[in-house]
Amino acid sequence: MNLRPIVKQKKGDMFQMLIVLVILFTVTLVAFICLTLTTRVNTFWDDSGLLNSSTTATNAIDKMQDTAPKTTDYAILFLFLGMNIGVIISAVRTNFSPITIILFIFLTFIAIMVAAGMVNMYQGLAQTPSVADIGESLPLTGFLFSKYLPLIICILSAITMILMFGKQNQDIIP
Repeated sequence: MNLRPIVKQKKGDMFQMLIVLVILFTVTLVAFICLTLTTRVNTFWDDSGLLNSSTTATNAIDKMQDTAPKTTDYAILFLFLGMNIGVIISAVRTNFSPITIILFIFLTFIAIMVAAGMVNMYQGLAQTPSVADIGESLPLTGFLFSKYLPLIICILSAITMILMFGKQNQDIIP
């Protein structure tokens, strides 16, 4: 099976930054809710005495309480980095006319506004008193969805724009 034609057909488009934001935000919310539920259920099992104070169960719950927030935090960070590297790689593979730069700048402004809204939604969720302890246990996710997310999106969009339009309609990768 020849993969060369399949690879040549994979070209990026200008909407990928918005798609990355939506996917990342959805995964972050789902991970935050799952981590909250897991933490609360583990706390219930640990406090209820239903496990008959077995050392194996207590150790398993303690281990999960220690590793689950770190794992979730790093997974969200690596997803963010991986998806943005994918956007940058697809920008290298994309041929666009310089005429579309106005549309790309418009889409960048939309992505920045969407990122600002996502920051507000995440911060509102993470600072809710009933789940504030979970929000504090995710420092990298808190940084990603802090006031710097629109700036990060602006910088990534600028890099993508430079790569896409700096080629002058030449294919960089044959």
